[in-house]
Amino acid sequence: MLKNINNSNSEAPLVYIAHGLNQKISIWDNWVEDIENNISSKVILSQLKGHSSDESLNNSSYRLWCKQIESDLSRIFAISPKKPIHILAYSLGALLVVDVLLKNNYQPDKLVLIAPAFKPHFALSLIPNLSNKSLKKIKVPSLSPKHSRVHNSISLYIYKEIHRASERVAVDLHKLKANELSVIMDKKDELLNGLKTKQTLENSGLSFDWTWVESQGQGLGKHHLLPANGYLSDSLYNGLISKISSSMT
Repeated sequence: MLKNINNSNSEAPLVYIAHGLNQKISIWDNWVEDIENNISSKVILSQLKGHSSDESLNNSSYRLWCKQIESDLSRIFAISPKKPIHILAYSLGALLVVDVLLKNNYQPDKLVLIAPAFKPHFALSLIPNLSNKSLKKIKVPSLSPKHSRVHNSISLYIYKEIHRASERVAVDLHKLKANELSVIMDKKDELLNGLKTKQTLENSGLSFDWTWVESQGQGLGKHHLLPANGYLSDSLYNGLISKISSSMT
């Protein structure tokens, strides 16, 4: 996934994208193409383990995904110490990226978090209270829109693992380092609690740019800031592309 890092324009930022849970990476194709066209540089879009049709998602885990992101970022920061590093991370990908940045004390030039999975809405927050006996019998239906998902269901254990990680990361957010931090959340998001996320970031003392948006997504139990056609207006999409790809001034 990280081939040819040094072949890109030396003055352009290196862009790394971390996708969301049970998400086809193909829905990011337009983003990758548009960012590469804007900055004449290679965009690195890494596919998390279990996120292909021939892999089992439930044989993966938050711990394994964290190791994968850590391996990616360690190479990026080691290979390109003088190159601007911009990171775009969505949902679970945002949680994973922040977890790894905190653990390794990495400092990207620009960090854009879209619908970061820090604070779930009430129903999802109840998941850790379900008994372990249920784990042997229940597989929770995927909460991703059908056209974007790789698999149709996810083990309850994975949701519990993500929830524990989000609580741990939230405590250490004050240690996060980024020259420029932007957070974008959708007012319609029915999975994450944007108000609590904003309050958590404010309490951490971090300096960040917060943007509330209203996407065009419809349907119960979905992230509406989905990087797929029909979910973002042209102006919102172009603004996000510009935010992640533009060099710092």
